[in-house]
Amino acid sequence: LARWLRALIKDFGLAPSASQRGLLARLLPELGDAQAMVHEDDLTRLTHALSSVLNDALVRGLRTVLVDDLQFADAASVELLRALIAASRCSWVVATRPHELGPAARSLVDGLERSAEVSSLVLQALQADEVAELLASLEIDGIGSAAQAESLQQRTGGNPLYLLETLKAALMSAPAGRALAPAGSATQDHAWPSAPNVTRLIQQRLMRLSPLALRVARCAAVAGQDASAALVAQVLGVRPLDLADAWGELEDAQVLRAGAQGEGRFAHDLIAEATLASVPHAIAQPLHGEVAAWLEQMQGEPARIASHWLATRQPLRAVPALNQAALKARAAWRLEEAATLHRQAAVILRDAGHRREAFDAYFAAANVLALVAVDARLAELRDEMQALAEDDGQHAMLAVLQELLLVEARCHDEAWSVTLRAIPQARRAGLPEIEAELYWAQAVLHWLRRELADAVRRVEQALALLKPIPPEHRLLRVHDTELKLIQALGMFLGASGRYEQSNTHYLEALSQATRSNHLRHCADVERALAKNALEQGLPAQALRWATAAVGHLDGLVIQNRIETAAIELHASVLAAAGRLGEALALYERVERLSVPGMSSNLVHPLARRAVFLHQLGRRDLAVKALRALHGDGKLLVAERALVDAALLAVGEPADAGAVLEQVGVIDDFPLRAAILCLVRRACDPAAVLPLLGVSLATARESGAHGLWLSLQVQRVAALRAAGRADEAAAAALIAWQRIGEGLSGRDLLPELAAELFAALAVSHTDLAAVIALRASAWMQSAASTLPPGWRNNYLQRSPALAVLQRPMLPAPGD
Repeated sequence: LARWLRALIKDFGLAPSASQRGLLARLLPELGDAQAMVHEDDLTRLTHALSSVLNDALVRGLRTVLVDDLQFADAASVELLRALIAASRCSWVVATRPHELGPAARSLVDGLERSAEVSSLVLQALQADEVAELLASLEIDGIGSAAQAESLQQRTGGNPLYLLETLKAALMSAPAGRALAPAGSATQDHAWPSAPNVTRLIQQRLMRLSPLALRVARCAAVAGQDASAALVAQVLGVRPLDLADAWGELEDAQVLRAGAQGEGRFAHDLIAEATLASVPHAIAQPLHGEVAAWLEQMQGEPARIASHWLATRQPLRAVPALNQAALKARAAWRLEEAATLHRQAAVILRDAGHRREAFDAYFAAANVLALVAVDARLAELRDEMQALAEDDGQHAMLAVLQELLLVEARCHDEAWSVTLRAIPQARRAGLPEIEAELYWAQAVLHWLRRELADAVRRVEQALALLKPIPPEHRLLRVHDTELKLIQALGMFLGASGRYEQSNTHYLEALSQATRSNHLRHCADVERALAKNALEQGLPAQALRWATAAVGHLDGLVIQNRIETAAIELHASVLAAAGRLGEALALYERVERLSVPGMSSNLVHPLARRAVFLHQLGRRDLAVKALRALHGDGKLLVAERALVDAALLAVGEPADAGAVLEQVGVIDDFPLRAAILCLVRRACDPAAVLPLLGVSLATARESGAHGLWLSLQVQRVAALRAAGRADEAAAAALIAWQRIGEGLSGRDLLPELAAELFAALAVSHTDLAAVIALRASAWMQSAASTLPPGWRNNYLQRSPALAVLQRPMLPAPGD
């Protein structure tokens, strides 16, 4: 990517801006001092800078970009290339050897091939007639007959590279001053050089080089990507000027090609492989050591320095370079790569008997891997660390990983036991940061059980432990523990209905996340602020925060299931605003991010998605989704109550009495209100009305006006079901007045209107008709945003229609 960028700037006379130069200097050091990359959104900024330079080249006439040998690109370059291709307006040609692609390049190629706008051309082996055309185009004396083409096709299999290399070998073996047998002569069926494979063929060419040229080529082959005239001169113990003739000989022989920065690049990889194969192992080993030592002096690429030390069979000398490479990868937010490098260092240290250093390296690997995924790879690291753990501190650090894995597996009781054992160990070992992380783990477990007071206490304990530790000295600084603790306080206070205090903590967390350019944290805090606004009945604020959250998520290079809550909330806000098509697209995204597996942060978004599908008239899809959730044997009490309530809301059987009992022990007011609104229709009015009354009072006191509206409408329905028609009508009038004033929450207007219509149809016939008309107009407008099939379902099968379209009863006395 660096060579491409350098050529683009030079060939089109581009002048990147000062801000762009700081970013692009990470690829081209000659542009000046490079800006440090601290978080994953810095990678996004680099991508934007590259896109801007590419767009400038387009203005100056660039039309097509050709990328050759994609198989050699590293994962970071491939990810940048993916973003450039997606954002640019020019044509792209990408050439590669499919069987040599790494995972990142394979993913890019597979994605491109799935696009209808991309044409994929697979180059087939040349047939005899095509070989003849190629030979004719070369215009070489004595080459071009049909017999020669046939024999070349048979000998090379029609591989153009093998064919051309065979021709080169034949020309080099011909007597000086004489052409090959002319076409049509008795010797036209030329005896091509006997080469069982191209490597051997190239090695024969190499043996014809002068001794110094061959030494230069072999040294360059050992050095690999870092080969340069300066390096080769240092390793061979000569002055760079002494290499001039040999270097020119290699370029003339098309072994090396000229590089703009003095690098020694082979004409193609087969020559490099053949040259390296010609170096005896006993010689290559010390050469790798000399190359590594020189690169260390020149502050070369740490990962390649490590590979050279490993080739010398001195693995311990590779450990510092591996750690540096891991830190560099982590700084560029290539977390999986960083984890792999840390783990490689850990294995070397473990095998060398350095147990403590090995444990620390394993922990560093787990530390960054946990930001990507809590899966089998993290479990493997835990197992390897377990064999090394000896003292209290190491056992406490190990417990941090064990707790993560247990929570992901939804084994919450076991996770709690692990933290109880580990906190005293961390305290005895003098590791306050690990102790704080374990308190944070306990806070999460309390939250999952909706034990808010205990969760708040654990967060406060963790913050007190972290406060004296400078951020730069923290083992877990990449996790932004303090930020997530402040955010957690906001979440717990919001669940208690203390919205003003909750928003204060959220805004503090957002300020920290913004200062550190941490997009994922920004998105999560903005989601939480949107949720509070929605519950308070502030739709404009909710939409603004939700849009900002999803916008930040779209800027992430890596996305995973963690984003489902933010995406679902944005969908809910859009749905309440009548933008059903956009909401549906986001809910489909929620489903994609939720596969495979189940996690505690997925149950709530998936349950709400199912309810939304039911509201659109697809009860079948809603039931299927809810049954899948219900089949999870590890649901927590609050999750089970939500899923059962949703099943009852879509007309499926469940134990409504058990749900009401569970509601009483859930210390999370917004969740309690949501479950009550779902389960109401399946409950005995006498049982649910007191709970609705208490919740309405809480909503009024806490300023949760959006939740109040949902609860008030459900109270209307419960009063009507209890035969208390006058009270139902009075409550309905209050609710409709607030709707007229612009109050809204999570509910779709037709769902609210249906209950109010039913309560007012007899006593307030004209108003009921107005409500029905307004609901119908809302549905028509909202349906226009849906795809045709979904539009028809919504307008014909929405549950609200069962009430809104029935004949109104005559008012008393008519």
